[in-house]
Amino acid sequence: MLNYPNQSEITYFNFFNYYNREKNMAHRITDECTYCGACEPECPVYAISAGESSYVIEESICVDCVGYHDNAACVEVCPVECIIKL
Repeated sequence: MLNYPNQSEITYFNFFNYYNREKNMAHRITDECTYCGACEPECPVYAISAGESSYVIEESICVDCVGYHDNAACVEVCPVECIIKL
């Protein structure tokens, strides 16, 4: 049985993530990240932020750019190809 979110918690992003969380759509940035920052502005749902030594993707927010781009925008712009799909 699904536990539906509270009405006040529903936004487009929360709604999308809530119903697609089991589909493993997230990406992850590996240790090869050079901290260039090319990926952060490309994320349409603001799931990428600067970590201590590399950028980090908040996997619970990442939607694989579904509804925004044909492919994951962060993967397309990463110069060292360090972003992997989970």
